[in-house]
Amino acid sequence: GLQRANKGCNFTRLPPVLQLQLCRFAFGMEGDTYKVNDRYEFPETLDLTKFMVETADTSVPAIYKLHTVFVHQGDVGGGHYYAFIRPDCTSDWYKFDDDNVVPAQAEHAIDDTFGGDELYAFERNGKVVNSSHKRVANAYMLQYIRVDQLSQVVAKLQPSDIPTFLKDKFDGEITMEEQKAKERREA
Repeated sequence: GLQRANKGCNFTRLPPVLQLQLCRFAFGMEGDTYKVNDRYEFPETLDLTKFMVETADTSVPAIYKLHTVFVHQGDVGGGHYYAFIRPDCTSDWYKFDDDNVVPAQAEHAIDDTFGGDELYAFERNGKVVNSSHKRVANAYMLQYIRVDQLSQVVAKLQPSDIPTFLKDKFDGEITMEEQKAKERREA
């Protein structure tokens, strides 16, 4: 017969980099697809210890730091993708939007991408009117890095890490830019 049951998932081990997809797109009863703009909060530090099996190796912490928030702005018919990245998981955030990379505040990278209703006020006929609308720029994917792996995953780039063909390409571009600058000065 029917019995009470708990459904869930426990892990024996976890990866150094954890990618979580938030399933912001869904299928309706009529076969149509729509974007889910509901509020979904996520932490800057994610502790998965309670989801580990009892026999798991506890010498490896199941604690993660938020590294990247991938954002979709728009609806199911179209939109724009960008990301907020904290390169070392401890300091400043940056917004990567096409070919623009600019510093960003943590509240824009995290709180503003939770989704849900955005409250705002405006003045109409001398009265303040409060209103709200669904946020259309929402996190759809998160990337966390396990704290014990931070130094390996987000290590500083060493010159020896760059392949020779890329060094040659960069050197060629620098030489070309210097040549153009010299020609402009001479002209």
